[in-house]
Amino acid sequence: MDIRDASSVTKGVSHILKKEGRIDVVVNNAGIATAGAIEEVAMKEVQNQFETNFFGAMRVCQAVLPQMRNQKSGCIINISSIGDVMGLPFQGAYSASKFAMEGMSEALRIEVKPFGIRVC
Repeated sequence: MDIRDASSVTKGVSHILKKEGRIDVVVNNAGIATAGAIEEVAMKEVQNQFETNFFGAMRVCQAVLPQMRNQKSGCIINISSIGDVMGLPFQGAYSASKFAMEGMSEALRIEVKPFGIRVC
């Protein structure tokens, strides 16, 4: 599954649901790191990094949440790094993408708790 491609995510989740009938746990572990000074890193590289590290994880969450809500259970684990709590020199784009994932995860955890879904 290519998490940068919405149709790939939809197909992947549909395949799992057809085969297993439910999704209990999702681990968003895909990630890439772009190194370079903020003033020099190519915007295309930053966009690719966000597409993988943040938007990809969010796409997967959006794809599985309706099923988890129907089940009234589930767990989403978003893997991050030290780069989500402190800006890493020469990896500012990486840190920014991980800060974004952390913020999304914190909000999502509160939003879905009433449905029996855990996020960490």
